[in-house]
Amino acid sequence: MKDKNKTEADLVSELVQLRQRVAELEAMANEYEHADEWIRRSEETYRDLYENAPNAYFSVTSSNGSIRKCNPAALRLLGYDKESLTGMKVLDLYADTPDGVPKARDVFRRFQDGLPVRDVELQMKHRSGNPIWTSLTIEPIRDEEGSITESRSMVIDISERKEAQTQIAHAKAEWERTFDTVPD
Repeated sequence: MKDKNKTEADLVSELVQLRQRVAELEAMANEYEHADEWIRRSEETYRDLYENAPNAYFSVTSSNGSIRKCNPAALRLLGYDKESLTGMKVLDLYADTPDGVPKARDVFRRFQDGLPVRDVELQMKHRSGNPIWTSLTIEPIRDEEGSITESRSMVIDISERKEAQTQIAHAKAEWERTFDTVPD
């Protein structure tokens, strides 16, 4: 029956403490609300960057090389729809050329071994079968134990640059042939 013996001062003190605790809880709720809003905006920014990026992005599993996720730029680059590309083996996207499948297999092994892959030039193939020159960068993603589980891969279309390099090489060869055949 101790509660019945509380004085008015005790009750006022408890009320003040309760009001302080309510104010603290309201402040914490407000902080959580701001944090949730910040997280939501960050997720929107990330989604916007990923979905509207000019370069192709892929997530590929390390175990079997299947495509987990890709962005719209990847779909445009290769001419596939999301359903067709998701789950496909990444090695199936490379051209049957020396700079295609064989080089891609080597790059995939490097990724599985956790070695850096930066700006490697490879030939991928469009859904139509036409080769596409690309530059590939891969960042391995590790789990808590340090095992590589998937990649974060960026692919840039460098077909125009490669075509320009080929034209320059042909022009240089023609130039050299012209001046090598000029009589002294």
